[in-house]
Amino acid sequence: MAEKNREPSIADRKPPDFKRYDGLRVEGLNRDGRVRLRAELSIPSVEEAEMIWISGARPEKPGPFRVLLRGEDPDDEQEIYIRGVIRRIDGDYWELNNMRLEQTERRFYRVTTDFDADAVILNRHRIRTNCRVVNLSEGGVSIETDVKYWIEDRLELTSETFESVGLSSLVCEILRGWETHIPGIYGYGCEFLGLNDAQRQRLYRLVMNQRWQNPPE
Repeated sequence: MAEKNREPSIADRKPPDFKRYDGLRVEGLNRDGRVRLRAELSIPSVEEAEMIWISGARPEKPGPFRVLLRGEDPDDEQEIYIRGVIRRIDGDYWELNNMRLEQTERRFYRVTTDFDADAVILNRHRIRTNCRVVNLSEGGVSIETDVKYWIEDRLELTSETFESVGLSSLVCEILRGWETHIPGIYGYGCEFLGLNDAQRQRLYRLVMNQRWQNPPE
């Protein structure tokens, strides 16, 4: 019975069908979340994947280079993020390997928030910073800060608001970044990592509490 109810492991999950992204226009992001290139994917089969460079400064060397590509899913019109490694074939044509599709947390209900949090950058000498949590879901947060983070930075967030529902800390990874309308303030979208069932339940309670306190206008 326990085997029947077992959640599928990563090994059990069906790999994404990248062929459905053939012809997709994407943006390549720098570590600070800025757009550094625009390209089109060419994925005619599971064995072949290329990226056709459209605009942006081209590297002088052929690579290989790690890339983070952002596009829009053609079916549900949600943002997707593809990580991979590119190597120049000829001219504007680049071989694309080791593709990995980032899971988006936008399937969760998102609520506008306005509270402070401390953020420790785990992958860079545990640098301690502070930020403002501007929206929240069971899958992730958006934060604003005067600190420049990098895409793929991992943050440990602590806050009195999190502690109010029994969450001592939450670990997340930065997936995207942008400049806000306030000079010197940057926005980042983050996905929670390694949540267990108890943390998910507490996050759900917090999201509902914030929804009640901050109803949509």
